[in-house]
Amino acid sequence: MAAINKIDKYELGELVLQLSGENKTAEEIAGLVTVKLDGKDSISQPSISRWLKNVRLERSEQTKHIVQEHIKATVPKDLEALDEIEQFLLEVFRNKVVDPETELPKDGTYDLKDRQTAGMNALKIIETKLRFAGLLEDPEVAGMRVPKSIEELSDDEITERLQKFGELKAVV
Repeated sequence: MAAINKIDKYELGELVLQLSGENKTAEEIAGLVTVKLDGKDSISQPSISRWLKNVRLERSEQTKHIVQEHIKATVPKDLEALDEIEQFLLEVFRNKVVDPETELPKDGTYDLKDRQTAGMNALKIIETKLRFAGLLEDPEVAGMRVPKSIEELSDDEITERLQKFGELKAVV
């Protein structure tokens, strides 16, 4: 069984964290904490360093878990929103926007520049989805060319990657 750390034994954790937050070195913290112990004991610089390292690792794991849970909760909603945005942009691009309340088409409402911008923004969303689906790059294929956009791929490369994506979706 491991010995109880002196920092925990003397309940000095808060002070060590405060001093660390003030950008004190582990050596400076050890000196200040030892003085605070009033001769009862001493705490070395390596002990301070190990204790701080363990606290950082523990907090890192906790933060990682919180972030992962947040991602699990929000990604489906984010993807839904991305799909809605993409759909709207494509409607604008095609100049066939549907009024969400009446579900009737609104035509002739966007000029060519707006339609072009909407098309490019929709393309960015589509590229983002393809990139995260692994269609624009394959980390398992060493030396595979990673295009910055779908326009850099040949028709054969697009076909090959879409076929691969179809196989992946069929498995999922």
